[in-house]
Parts: sequence; C-alpha cells; structure tokens
Amino acid sequence: MATTTFDRDTGRQDHSRGAVAGTAAAGVFLALVGILHVLQGLVALFNDEFYVYGEEYIFTFDMTGWGWTHLIAGVVLAVTGFALIQGALWAHTLAVVLAGLSIVVSFLWMPFYPLWNIVVIAFDAFVIWAVTTRRRELTRS
Repeated sequence: MATTTFDRDTGRQDHSRGAVAGTAAAGVFLALVGILHVLQGLVALFNDEFYVYGEEYIFTFDMTGWGWTHLIAGVVLAVTGFALIQGALWAHTLAVVLAGLSIVVSFLWMPFYPLWNIVVIAFDAFVIWAVTTRRRELTRS
C-alpha cells in the first residue's frame, strides 16, 4: 500500500516512491509517444508515398494533413511529458487529455501503420493509468 507522509516543519508532502516513479515513467512514455508522433509526421510530410493502405478506409485524409497533425501533436505531447517528469501539476491533467486524444489519432491512423499504432496506444493507456493512479493518491492525502 502506498504511504504518504506530511512533514509539519517544512510543509511538504512526501509521496510514496511508487507513485513518484509511476508518474516519472508516465512522463517518459508520454515524451516517447510525442517523439513517435513527430517521426510519423515528418515521414508523412517528406515522403507522401511511404504510407500506403490497401483497402478503402472510412477515415481517409490527405497525407500532408496527417503529417502536420502528427507533428504538432507530437511536439505538444513531448513537452507535456517532459513537464510531467519535472513534476508540473498542470501536466497531470493535460497528460490524461492528450494521451486520450493520441489514442484516437492513432486509431484513425491504424491502416497506415498498424503495429506501430498498437504500441503507441499501449503507451498512451499506460500514461493514463499511471497519472490517474497518482492523482488518486494525492486526493486521498
């Protein structure tokens, strides 16, 4: 069970090592997801013919639009991941929202690179779990 202590002299709360490690890991995974999105975006922008899909897909978008979507989302995700590692409180809420949006974008992008997107979705799910678990501990204390 996670323990949280409060130091009356300094006014600081010391949270369990597991919660802090989980949040740091979530920050690393979120930054990694951001970097993966940036790479997908750059490939889509610089080489339109790299991504191909066989069957008609209901969510068909222009490759340049996808490239910019992935590039911008990736930068925002990476910055939020690094802020989460640093312990910024605003990054907790934003990380959950952005990881959820990343899951949706990765699902829509699934026909172009299925295995890659399954990995990204798994990382995003871990981020949501780790950040919300730590949030519950902070709320209890």
